[in-house]
Amino acid sequence: MSFFLRIRQRLDRFMIGRYGTDSLNRGLMILWSILLVIGFFTRSFWWYVPQLFLCGVIFFRMFSRNLVRRQRENLWYYQLMKKIGTVYRRALVRFRDRKTANFFRCPKCRADIRMPKRVGSFKIRCPRCGAEFNKEFR
Repeated sequence: MSFFLRIRQRLDRFMIGRYGTDSLNRGLMILWSILLVIGFFTRSFWWYVPQLFLCGVIFFRMFSRNLVRRQRENLWYYQLMKKIGTVYRRALVRFRDRKTANFFRCPKCRADIRMPKRVGSFKIRCPRCGAEFNKEFR
């Protein structure tokens, strides 16, 4: 048996029952890489402290046997990324359609409403909650 195959088998046996890596760990590794590059260019001691902390968290999560807790943390990360993605997509749509549409929020349910760009006063009905209100555009 080759040397590298034996190492691989030992590592596989060691990781049985442990959590391994997931999306949160990959996100932490990206953050760690960014801090590594910043620390390389600034050469400040204070950039190495969060790098070491992140490295410790990554390894702790990877070798943890508390699978339920790590899965909850990963679910929290997914939900956070979903919220950030929604805000980013909404901002992109607003920027893309800024010349052809007006965007505003319903005063009752805070839903985003998009109307074609026109000048005047309009009576608007919210598609989500059904509230009617007047809106004036200049």
